Amino acid sequence: MTPITHHLRQRLSSQVSDPTTTRILHTSLRALNAILKELSHIKMMTSVKTLGQVRNHLARSLFFTTRNSCLYQLIARIHSPLSEIYVQLIQGLEPSIAIPNLSSRRTAEDLLFAHLLYKVIMKMAVWIWPKLRDPSISPMEPWVGTLCTRLVWRTY
Repeated sequence: MTPITHHLRQRLSSQVSDPTTTRILHTSLRALNAILKELSHIKMMTSVKTLGQVRNHLARSLFFTTRNSCLYQLIARIHSPLSEIYVQLIQGLEPSIAIPNLSSRRTAEDLLFAHLLYKVIMKMAVWIWPKLRDPSISPMEPWVGTLCTRLVWRTY
């Protein structure tokens, strides 16, 4: 996570686009997106579902809670910095999204990074949303609640 936030903050503070940093950011954000996508779509195995129906508490907590807590810990650690950087990136894009600047490589890269960040943030929010009843996940409710006003409304 540190390379993503470091390179994004470095990119926001500089007007010069470094090709190496751009490749690192692009690859890192795509990898993070793929990891979140994979972890959020894992289904419980058939045998574990059967054990769950029999109410074998040990099997349910061993397989279901571990996966949920692992993804929750990841989201809890990265949601705030990524959301803040996304807002800064969108705010920085507002002046550069004009007809003369649309052909700029820097604007295209910033749009790509904003899109990838948006995908990552939305995957986290969509995974968290139905689980807010769980007391261990409920601390994320303020973040999910303000997500629409802070992220979605600023993009329009």
